[in-house]
Amino acid sequence: MDINEYKSMTVALKKTFWKENPVQGTIPIELPHTPSFSMYCDNDDTVVKELYWTKFIGWEMTSLKIWCSLLESIPNGSSVYDIGTYTGIYSLIAGAKRPDTRIVAFDIQDICLDRVATNVEINDFSNIEWIKAACTNFDGEVEFHYYQEEGILSSVASTVQKAMNNLSAQSKAITLDSFTDEGTCVGLMKVDVEDAETSTMEGAKRLLATSQPDILMEVNNPDNIPALCSLFPNEYSFYIIDDANSRIAPISLTHDIYPGARNYLATARSKEDLLDRLEAVDVTIDHSQS
Repeated sequence: MDINEYKSMTVALKKTFWKENPVQGTIPIELPHTPSFSMYCDNDDTVVKELYWTKFIGWEMTSLKIWCSLLESIPNGSSVYDIGTYTGIYSLIAGAKRPDTRIVAFDIQDICLDRVATNVEINDFSNIEWIKAACTNFDGEVEFHYYQEEGILSSVASTVQKAMNNLSAQSKAITLDSFTDEGTCVGLMKVDVEDAETSTMEGAKRLLATSQPDILMEVNNPDNIPALCSLFPNEYSFYIIDDANSRIAPISLTHDIYPGARNYLATARSKEDLLDRLEAVDVTIDHSQS
């Protein structure tokens, strides 16, 4: 199928297409700037299907390129956190590129972590661990909400209630500050927690101050950006990611720069260092939007 034709489909049309054209088995994942690896799909992993049907360029491509480049420059001996891992693609990229690095994948759904375990085993990675926990602003137990749909691993489970999530369950709740031992350097994080990102970062204030990791973060509601930015040390700068056009822009607190964009980069790197990292993967900074 033509990539543009596939990308133009509505979600409903894609679901019909997926049923008629199943993607099953161990799927080789070929992405720019990273060694190849594989992911298992029983026609249920939305990420794998999106990548497969777009010839591996149609799902969060700019974010993935930035992630690959940042991985190359994190300090030796540091850790990588993948919070809201789903089936683990960001963790698997890290495992492929940095076998010397500890990678921790967090999720609140057993079904997703089971798939992460399968994917780690397929690739024989020894540096990825997975933990069932909600990374939030307290330690204890928390209720989360999710939905089930035949043939799809849900990627929208959240501790924040949403209309579509009609089921609930319990998970361990942790703060990243309590999870991270003092003296541990966290070099890079991905946060995709379906509208709970403010709570996640409230529980990571010490980590942000001491490690100053680069962070890729999904934010569905731009109105949450000012509150999120206020939780970071002053050294941080914030950018919105245009996944369709290999560019980022300094964020505006007053308008949506790239309509539909949901991924952001928070970094304490100097502008020169960041530019070097971006140029290595053919991503530009769009200053016309600032």
